[in-house]
Amino acid sequence: MNQASPQETQAPHPSGGLRVALAQLSCVEGDKRQNLIACRRAVERAAGLRADIIVLPELILTGFPPQKELLRIVEAAHGADDDAFGDMAAQHGIAIVAGLPELDTDSGAVFNAMVVFGRRGEELARYHKAHLFDGERSAYRPGDTLNGLFSYEGVRCGLLCCFDIEFPEAARTLALQGTQCILVSSANMLPWDAHHRLHIRARALENHVFVAYANRAGNSPDFAYAGQSALIDPLGRVVREARADDQVIVADLDLELIAQSREVFDYLRERRPGLYSGA
Repeated sequence: MNQASPQETQAPHPSGGLRVALAQLSCVEGDKRQNLIACRRAVERAAGLRADIIVLPELILTGFPPQKELLRIVEAAHGADDDAFGDMAAQHGIAIVAGLPELDTDSGAVFNAMVVFGRRGEELARYHKAHLFDGERSAYRPGDTLNGLFSYEGVRCGLLCCFDIEFPEAARTLALQGTQCILVSSANMLPWDAHHRLHIRARALENHVFVAYANRAGNSPDFAYAGQSALIDPLGRVVREARADDQVIVADLDLELIAQSREVFDYLRERRPGLYSGA
C-alpha cells in the first residue's frame, strides 16, 4: 500500500479534481483544548500541502468521555465549538469536516455530529450519525436522515460516520443522489481494523465513488484505535493509506475514474430495485 509522510510534496491538482487531506489523530477524552490544538496543527499541515478539504476523525473534539462529562461539555449547534472550527477553516482557507457532539436543547438529546465548514468558515453541511455502535446507544441519539450532502469545488460530497460505512444501504443512498466522494470520519478500534479496510473498498467499488476515510489513532483508557486512514478510488483501489500513528496524508481525486469505473461494470445502472423492496 502507498504511504505518505506529512512533509511529502504533491503533484498539481488533476483537472476537475479535489485535493483531500485525511487527519489521523489521537484524542484526549473530554479535553477540548488539547484536541483543538491537535486539529489546528493538522489543518495547518494540510493547508501547507495545498489541500482543498481536510477530514478529521469521529468526535475528535471530545473523544468518548463518560456520560456525565459529555453532558457537561457538549454544546448546541452554532455555538463556540462550531465557531472554533469555522474560524480555523477561514484562517487557513481550507474546508474542514469536523467531528463533535451536538446538543439538542429542546429534547436534551446528544447527537454524534459531522459538520463541514467552507474556506470562509461558512457551514456547508451537518450530519448526525445514523448507525450507533454498541455503547454509543446510551449516550447519543441516532440521526434520522442521510442528509450530509454538499458540493465543494465542483465535487458532490456526502458524509458518513464510522459504523455507517458498514451498511451498504447508506453509501448506496448517497451514490444514488449523485455523490462522487463519501467523506468518512471514524474512530474504529482494534480488533476491527480489517473490517473497515474491507468495507471502505467495497463501498467505493460498488457505488463508483471515492471514499475518503479519516480514522482516529492512539489509545484511550478502553480502546486501541486502528488508524489506517485511506483514500479509495471508484475502482476499489487504495490511492493513499496511513500507518497507525498520528499523521496527515493528502491525495488528489481524479474524477475521470468515476466514469472509467462505470465502463467496467455499472452497478448503479444494473440494479433491479423491484427485487429489493423487502429489505
